[in-house]
Amino acid sequence: MIDSLKAVVLPDRSVMAIAGAGRVKFLQGLMTNDIRRLAPDRALYAGFLTGQGKLLYDVFAIADGDRILIDIAANLAEDFVKRLNAFKLRAAVEIGETAPAL
Repeated sequence: MIDSLKAVVLPDRSVMAIAGAGRVKFLQGLMTNDIRRLAPDRALYAGFLTGQGKLLYDVFAIADGDRILIDIAANLAEDFVKRLNAFKLRAAVEIGETAPAL
């Protein structure tokens, strides 16, 4: 059994937070995995695709209370947020980067 967990900050990764009442419905249509299967004890590996089905990003999604955390390569994070905001329209979601826990 693990007595204590240790955290490591990975400078090549970023964590984005998707919050709001419509977060699950918003992400459900954009990800390759069923976001409804997300649970506090289960992370999901998923991809985001172009309209033609080409892979743009591969991510890990983690449930964190009233938000969903998306772990993504740091060099893709800015483009990822821009693309999500383009799909946001009137969805009840907020998209932003989380501060690393040290």
